[in-house]
Amino acid sequence: MRGVSLKTAYKWLSRHDLRGAQGLRDLSRTRHTQSHETPAPVRKLIVGDSKRTGAGPRQRLFLVHREYSRLHLPAVSTASAILRREGLVEPNSRSRDSALRGPASAYRAGKRPSEQWMVEFNEHFRLGNGSMCYPLTLQDDATRFVLCVDGYAVPSTEAMLGSFERIFRRHGLP
Repeated sequence: MRGVSLKTAYKWLSRHDLRGAQGLRDLSRTRHTQSHETPAPVRKLIVGDSKRTGAGPRQRLFLVHREYSRLHLPAVSTASAILRREGLVEPNSRSRDSALRGPASAYRAGKRPSEQWMVEFNEHFRLGNGSMCYPLTLQDDATRFVLCVDGYAVPSTEAMLGSFERIFRRHGLP
Protein backbone atom coordinates (compact mmCIF):
# COMPACT_ATOMS: atom_id res chain seq x y z
CA MET A 1 0.00 0.00 0.00
CA ARG A 2 1.57 3.19 -1.11
CA GLY A 3 0.55 6.69 0.05
CA VAL A 4 -1.60 5.40 2.94
CA SER A 5 -0.78 5.95 6.59
CA LEU A 6 -0.15 2.96 8.80
CA LYS A 7 -3.24 3.81 10.88
CA THR A 8 -5.46 3.76 7.75
CA ALA A 9 -3.93 0.50 6.53
CA TYR A 10 -4.66 -1.23 9.86
CA LYS A 11 -8.21 0.17 9.80
CA TRP A 12 -8.84 -1.33 6.34
CA LEU A 13 -7.27 -4.67 7.36
CA SER A 14 -9.44 -4.92 10.49
CA ARG A 15 -12.55 -4.09 8.43
CA HIS A 16 -11.62 -6.83 5.96
CA ASP A 17 -11.12 -9.30 8.82
CA LEU A 18 -14.53 -8.43 10.32
CA ARG A 19 -16.70 -8.09 7.19
CA GLY A 20 -14.69 -9.58 4.35
CA ALA A 21 -14.81 -7.78 0.99
CA GLN A 22 -17.93 -5.86 2.09
CA GLY A 23 -15.83 -4.16 4.78
CA LEU A 24 -13.69 -2.45 2.12
CA ARG A 25 -16.64 -0.44 0.75
CA ASP A 26 -17.03 3.19 1.75
CA LEU A 27 -19.18 3.53 4.86
CA SER A 28 -21.62 6.29 5.65
CA ARG A 29 -20.15 9.07 7.76
CA THR A 30 -23.44 9.94 9.45
CA ARG A 31 -23.76 9.48 13.17
CA HIS A 32 -25.21 6.21 14.42
CA THR A 33 -26.57 7.81 17.59
CA GLN A 34 -27.93 11.22 18.55
CA SER A 35 -26.55 12.83 21.69
CA HIS A 36 -29.84 14.65 22.33
CA GLU A 37 -32.07 11.63 21.69
CA THR A 38 -34.47 10.69 24.47
CA PRO A 39 -33.24 7.42 26.01
CA ALA A 40 -35.30 4.32 25.22
CA PRO A 41 -36.27 3.64 28.88
CA VAL A 42 -37.65 7.20 29.20
CA ARG A 43 -39.55 6.83 25.91
CA LYS A 44 -40.96 3.54 27.21
CA LEU A 45 -42.12 5.24 30.45
CA ILE A 46 -43.78 8.07 28.51
CA VAL A 47 -45.60 5.67 26.21
CA GLY A 48 -46.26 3.41 29.21
CA ASP A 49 -49.94 2.79 29.64
CA SER A 50 -51.01 5.69 27.39
CA LYS A 51 -52.62 3.09 25.18
CA ARG A 52 -54.85 2.03 28.05
CA THR A 53 -55.52 5.39 29.72
CA GLY A 54 -55.47 7.71 26.69
CA ALA A 55 -53.39 10.26 28.62
CA GLY A 56 -51.83 13.08 26.61
CA PRO A 57 -48.20 14.19 26.72
CA ARG A 58 -48.56 16.72 29.55
CA GLN A 59 -50.46 14.27 31.75
CA ARG A 60 -48.02 11.42 30.97
CA LEU A 61 -45.04 13.58 31.94
CA PHE A 62 -46.79 14.53 35.18
CA LEU A 63 -47.50 10.88 36.02
CA VAL A 64 -43.97 9.73 35.17
CA HIS A 65 -42.45 12.60 37.16
CA ARG A 66 -44.62 11.69 40.15
CA GLU A 67 -43.26 8.12 40.12
CA TYR A 68 -39.66 8.86 39.07
CA SER A 69 -38.92 12.35 40.37
CA ARG A 70 -35.13 12.05 39.88
CA LEU A 71 -35.43 11.09 36.23
CA HIS A 72 -34.57 13.76 33.64
CA LEU A 73 -37.70 14.07 31.49
CA PRO A 74 -38.02 15.76 28.08
CA ALA A 75 -40.16 18.78 27.24
CA VAL A 76 -43.89 18.44 26.60
CA SER A 77 -43.31 18.97 22.86
CA THR A 78 -40.83 16.06 22.81
CA ALA A 79 -43.24 13.83 24.73
CA SER A 80 -45.94 14.82 22.25
CA ALA A 81 -43.68 13.87 19.33
CA ILE A 82 -42.92 10.50 20.97
CA LEU A 83 -46.63 9.76 21.49
CA ARG A 84 -47.42 10.94 17.94
CA ARG A 85 -44.81 8.56 16.48
CA GLU A 86 -46.43 5.74 18.43
CA GLY A 87 -49.84 6.73 17.03
CA LEU A 88 -51.24 7.60 20.46
CA VAL A 89 -51.98 11.29 19.86
CA GLU A 90 -54.36 12.59 17.21
CA PRO A 91 -53.20 15.74 15.41
CA ASN A 92 -55.36 18.83 15.90
CA SER A 93 -58.06 19.06 13.26
CA ARG A 94 -57.70 22.86 13.14
CA SER A 95 -55.24 25.39 14.44
CA ARG A 96 -56.03 27.78 17.26
CA ASP A 97 -55.45 30.73 14.97
CA SER A 98 -58.28 29.72 12.64
CA ALA A 99 -60.83 30.78 15.27
CA LEU A 100 -59.26 34.24 15.34
CA ARG A 101 -59.35 34.76 11.58
CA GLY A 102 -63.13 35.20 11.37
CA PRO A 103 -65.43 33.58 8.84
CA ALA A 104 -63.90 31.23 6.30
CA SER A 105 -65.65 32.91 3.37
CA ALA A 106 -63.86 35.59 1.38
CA TYR A 107 -64.48 39.27 2.10
CA ARG A 108 -67.30 40.68 -0.01
CA ALA A 109 -67.16 44.43 -0.53
CA GLY A 110 -70.36 46.46 -0.46
CA LYS A 111 -71.74 47.36 -3.91
CA ARG A 112 -74.14 50.18 -2.97
CA PRO A 113 -73.83 53.01 -0.43
CA SER A 114 -75.02 52.11 3.08
CA GLU A 115 -75.17 48.41 2.22
CA GLN A 116 -72.28 47.57 4.52
CA TRP A 117 -70.31 49.60 7.06
CA MET A 118 -66.87 48.92 8.51
CA VAL A 119 -66.05 49.64 12.16
CA GLU A 120 -62.65 49.43 13.82
CA PHE A 121 -60.56 50.76 16.65
CA ASN A 122 -57.43 52.18 15.05
CA GLU A 123 -53.94 52.32 16.54
CA HIS A 124 -54.08 54.00 19.95
CA PHE A 125 -51.78 56.91 20.78
CA ARG A 126 -50.80 59.13 23.70
CA LEU A 127 -52.17 62.68 23.89
CA GLY A 128 -50.19 65.75 24.98
CA ASN A 129 -51.51 65.49 28.54
CA GLY A 130 -50.26 61.87 28.80
CA SER A 131 -53.64 60.14 28.54
CA MET A 132 -54.33 57.50 25.90
CA CYS A 133 -56.69 57.94 22.94
CA TYR A 134 -58.37 54.98 21.21
CA PRO A 135 -59.88 56.25 17.93
CA LEU A 136 -63.01 54.52 16.59
CA THR A 137 -63.84 54.90 12.89
CA LEU A 138 -67.07 53.97 11.13
CA GLN A 139 -66.89 53.99 7.33
CA ASP A 140 -69.19 53.08 4.43
CA ASP A 141 -67.65 50.17 2.56
CA ALA A 142 -68.78 51.04 -0.97
CA THR A 143 -68.09 54.80 -0.99
CA ARG A 144 -65.35 54.87 1.70
CA PHE A 145 -67.24 57.80 3.24
CA VAL A 146 -66.20 58.27 6.87
CA LEU A 147 -69.36 58.39 8.98
CA CYS A 148 -67.75 58.76 12.40
CA VAL A 149 -64.38 59.29 14.07
CA ASP A 150 -64.58 59.29 17.87
CA GLY A 151 -61.76 59.11 20.40
CA TYR A 152 -62.13 57.19 23.67
CA ALA A 153 -60.03 57.02 26.80
CA VAL A 154 -60.89 53.31 27.11
CA PRO A 155 -62.14 51.05 24.29
CA SER A 156 -65.43 49.76 25.65
CA THR A 157 -68.75 48.48 24.31
CA GLU A 158 -70.75 51.05 26.25
CA ALA A 159 -68.85 53.93 24.67
CA MET A 160 -69.24 52.46 21.17
CA LEU A 161 -73.01 52.06 21.58
CA GLY A 162 -73.38 55.82 22.08
CA SER A 163 -71.53 56.49 18.81
CA PHE A 164 -73.60 53.88 16.96
CA GLU A 165 -76.91 55.34 18.19
CA ARG A 166 -75.86 58.83 17.09
CA ILE A 167 -74.79 57.61 13.61
CA PHE A 168 -77.93 55.44 13.17
CA ARG A 169 -80.15 58.44 13.99
CA ARG A 170 -78.29 60.63 11.50
CA HIS A 171 -77.74 58.16 8.59
CA GLY A 172 -80.18 55.31 9.26
CA LEU A 173 -79.29 51.62 9.49
CA PRO A 174 -76.87 50.15 6.93
